[in-house]
Amino acid sequence: MSTSANNLAHLDSTLNSLSGGLHEARQCATRSVNSWIDTLKVSADARLNGVARELENLKDLLASPMPDTTQLSQSLTKLGEHTTKAAAGADGATTDKLQQLGQMLSSAASQLK
Repeated sequence: MSTSANNLAHLDSTLNSLSGGLHEARQCATRSVNSWIDTLKVSADARLNGVARELENLKDLLASPMPDTTQLSQSLTKLGEHTTKAAAGADGATTDKLQQLGQMLSSAASQLK
């Protein structure tokens, strides 16, 4: 499977996790966050650096048994913004999926406020 196809499958998996709500997403979040960090580290696209940094922050927050909801909300908001910006530089089906993911992350952040 090509890298592009892998990334689309990864986006689909992330979107499916988030569509079940925050409680459901948290159960798979650490594995998904780690996988995205690994994927973004090998990307040549400098615009993805902000996403990778914020994912590292989210990973640290999720490691806590009682994450601070304000900090989680801020992190998800930043991820939503970075993801939406990254969608502008993507192509094909990736653009739509990144836009959808950006919206879902922003929506999840709003649920925590």
